[in-house]
Amino acid sequence: MVAAGHEVVVDIPGHCVLIVGYDRTARQYIIKDSANPGTFQTLSYDGPKISSGRYITAVEPPLVPQRDAMWLGRWQLEHDGWRGELVIRRTSSFYQAANQPTKIGNYYTVGRRYDVNGWFEDDYRICHFWIAGTEDKVAPCSLTGQEFCVYLMDADAVNAAGWTDFFGTRYGVTLSRFPLPRVNADAFEIHRWVGVWDFSHDGWKGALRLQSFAPVRGTYDDGHGVLQVEG
Repeated sequence: MVAAGHEVVVDIPGHCVLIVGYDRTARQYIIKDSANPGTFQTLSYDGPKISSGRYITAVEPPLVPQRDAMWLGRWQLEHDGWRGELVIRRTSSFYQAANQPTKIGNYYTVGRRYDVNGWFEDDYRICHFWIAGTEDKVAPCSLTGQEFCVYLMDADAVNAAGWTDFFGTRYGVTLSRFPLPRVNADAFEIHRWVGVWDFSHDGWKGALRLQSFAPVRGTYDDGHGVLQVEG
């Protein structure tokens, strides 16, 4: 198979390697070995013994994620320290065209239930919704109450984040499939921005180190390099 142009993964005692070529005169395979990355190695025809091998003939195209289904179910929601559970039961209505306002679920907090109306944008990457300001039922297409806009990424389908508008002031919003960390009861002070933050964007993670907040100065380390941060 190597002669036919295939790279072949082979099993040897306690390990496996990738055969990419051969030298018949020297009676050696040319291999790539994860134990010695960055350079080609050789493997003798005479040993260690190859027990099996395989190669790739075709690759299936990646599955298109069902982004609408990613939203369905229970989410823990926090906005500016306020917490509750958002239950999304549907992403569209039989009576409405796609991406049109409809009732998508309910919000539960301190024993109360509120209707949630909204719609989804950008191929279901964005959920734009309103939590009603009263426990009374509201019309399915009525966008009344507090406005929220959150983003869900393919690479991190258990967390979402965005913003909410409260009387003209925007606050951050966090959604998670898992219990949220404990709220710090102390009043927020701006100097608390300074320090090291775990950072996630579309599932990519790194460390954001802020050295000052006025102006914003710091660095971001994604594991491959360090970038300067300004704002």
